[in-house]
Amino acid sequence: VFALLEEYRKRLQEANLTDWSRRAFEALSENPRGPLYDFILVDEAQFFAPAWLTLIRRALKPGGHLFLCADPAQGFLGRGQSWRDAGLEVHGRSTVLKRPYRNTRQILSFAAARYTEYTSGDEDAPRLQETQATALREGPEPAEILVATPQEEIAVVIRQAKELITAGVPPADILILCTRRRQVSDVSHHLSAAGLEPSSLDAPGAERQNRILTGTLDAAPGLGRPS
Repeated sequence: VFALLEEYRKRLQEANLTDWSRRAFEALSENPRGPLYDFILVDEAQFFAPAWLTLIRRALKPGGHLFLCADPAQGFLGRGQSWRDAGLEVHGRSTVLKRPYRNTRQILSFAAARYTEYTSGDEDAPRLQETQATALREGPEPAEILVATPQEEIAVVIRQAKELITAGVPPADILILCTRRRQVSDVSHHLSAAGLEPSSLDAPGAERQNRILTGTLDAAPGLGRPS
């Protein structure tokens, strides 16, 4: 794998090209001068590489403030690395938010049970944060439908979408997420064949269209839908 990486870098250099990963290191060596800020807020900071965080810190004015929001179960934090590994000292300067505002109590309990089940044999898996369950909204229990084949899975998804729309749910309120892009393509094809209008999360203006949204799990953090 390392030999392949070296060959990749060699070809980039021969073509006088770079990539986003290398660009961050080049920017560090160039020590670029740009605008400085009093406050910088970084959301989803667990996905930021150390070089990115270093560049961001350089954009702060002397005495400026850097505010990071991160999920310890994801990104480099989920892999057991720390903020110190990324060049930041947050001891005594961090707060754990324990009140989830988005999910209902039923959804959170369902997700926590599944996470605990799937990581039961993984000693390095991040532990779930304690939450203030009394502050959660109430809602219906999540439905778990087990199927035997990928074809049956798609058939169930299409049937569920039809039932929701028949019940009066607007198509734009329905979100179908898959683990792989190939699955998204298959589901979208079958939705169209069933007379349902799908729209990819990546499509321009998809949020404003009254269509069923489809996409991968990786493309949907922070995105919510009623159904």
